[in-house]
Amino acid sequence: MIIKIYLFIKPISLKKIIDHAEEYYPYECGGFIVGKYYIIKNIFIGFEDEIFKAYNENKSRNSFIFTPKDQIAAYNFAKQTDNVILGTYHSHGKHDAFISLTDSKFLENRAGMEFFLVYSPETKNWKFKFKYFDILKKHAYIEDAEIIPNPLNFDS
Repeated sequence: MIIKIYLFIKPISLKKIIDHAEEYYPYECGGFIVGKYYIIKNIFIGFEDEIFKAYNENKSRNSFIFTPKDQIAAYNFAKQTDNVILGTYHSHGKHDAFISLTDSKFLENRAGMEFFLVYSPETKNWKFKFKYFDILKKHAYIEDAEIIPNPLNFDS
C-alpha cells in the first residue's frame, strides 16, 4: 500500500495550467501531466517534465472529455521524450475545485496509478488526488497527494 504521494511540478507548469483554465473560462479544459516516477518502499514520487494541453471540443461548462486524438498525441509525446503520462488535470470553470462524482467514477474505472488535479479559475482553488488500483483487493484507492514546486528545475 502506498503511504506518501508527491508530485514535483515546475512553477511554470502550474502557471500553464492556470493560464489554460483562464483562457477557456467559463468552459472546462484539461490536459496531461508528463514526466517520470519512482516508487521507493511505500512512497510514490512523480517528477513533472511537461504539461500537454488537451481541448474540450464540446465547450461544456460542466464536463471535460479527453478525445482519443488528444490521448494518442499525449502518449506519443511522452514516449518521444522518454517519459510517461503521470496523470491529468482539468478545470472546473465556474465551480470550485473538488472531485465530483463524475471525476470519481472516471478514476475508479481506470487501472494503474495517476495524479489527478482539478483547478477552479473561479475560486483559484486546487484539488490534488492520486489514484492507484490494488489488483489483489480489486479496489481503486483515491488518496490526497502533495504537490511540491520542483526545486530541481532551474528554468522556473
